[in-house]
Amino acid sequence: MARILAKALNCSRGPTVSPCQVCQSCLEITSGSATDVYEIDGASSNRVNQVRELRDDLKYLPINSRYKIYIIDEAHMLTPEAFNALLKIIEEPPSHVIFIFATTEWRDLPATILSRCQRHDFRRINAVGLMAHMKYVCNKEQIGIDKQSLSLIAREAEGSIRDALGLLEHVLSFSQSQVSLADVSEFLGLIDTRFLFDMSAAILARDVHTALELIHEIWRAGFEIQRFYSDLLVYFHQLVLVKLGTEPIRKIDLSKLEIEQMKLLVGEIDVLHLIQIADFLLQAEFSIKSTPQTKFNLEMIVIKLLKIAPAMPLEFLIEKLKRS
Repeated sequence: MARILAKALNCSRGPTVSPCQVCQSCLEITSGSATDVYEIDGASSNRVNQVRELRDDLKYLPINSRYKIYIIDEAHMLTPEAFNALLKIIEEPPSHVIFIFATTEWRDLPATILSRCQRHDFRRINAVGLMAHMKYVCNKEQIGIDKQSLSLIAREAEGSIRDALGLLEHVLSFSQSQVSLADVSEFLGLIDTRFLFDMSAAILARDVHTALELIHEIWRAGFEIQRFYSDLLVYFHQLVLVKLGTEPIRKIDLSKLEIEQMKLLVGEIDVLHLIQIADFLLQAEFSIKSTPQTKFNLEMIVIKLLKIAPAMPLEFLIEKLKRS
């Protein structure tokens, strides 16, 4: 994003929101050879002497571009002394110099620096947006991939385009022209949502035999039990939101097909029972994380869960008391 901003500022048509991508400045920034755009690693260039050297270089005008742009990645890694050396520059910057600080930990930057910068926060992208972008990339590369595979990668990426494309690239490196859900699950070690749906259905139906069979199938397939448990806990939280109705559903970052399947799953289930299950799983989460016998522990948790009587609606209890 910093490079794109640098293009927008130094493009021959700019400053512009749509860099031309063909002028000398755009081409040099794309190739990483721009003489007037400097990329500095804040983690390795964090000493005050290095910042002073940079400050001495600022007095020279840009060679080919409108601005000299300094992109400091991992800016929060700069030492307090380095920030103090930068502060004077940021307070009175030369008209031909622009600093771009890139960081995921903006709270670690000194207030004196933050108060002199524009701050732009990046938001997570929903699963639908991630899937659409990955589908666009696959179409360009002439690679076939189904919606379920895209949904699984999008779920793992947790709102990050960079992570989504990285996972997709990893899958494509092992696949040919067609990617299947089995490929994604195998290469990335991700839990197929089918297992989550089937396990949830078994728990809600109080079907111990099916639940234990699913645990054995997951273990035999080589999936990480702790990861499956975490995903199952999240899944039941989403089931609660689905049961609560339209407004809570908007907070669920899943495809319409998955949400419709979840609606069918919880159709006749009382929301109190779903909350009871989610709360039980949450309380038992520590035991899964703290023992090496994860398969055995998950089996015992599920058995205990299915032996608990479902929570009854308050209205039902009141009516029962009235009759007694």
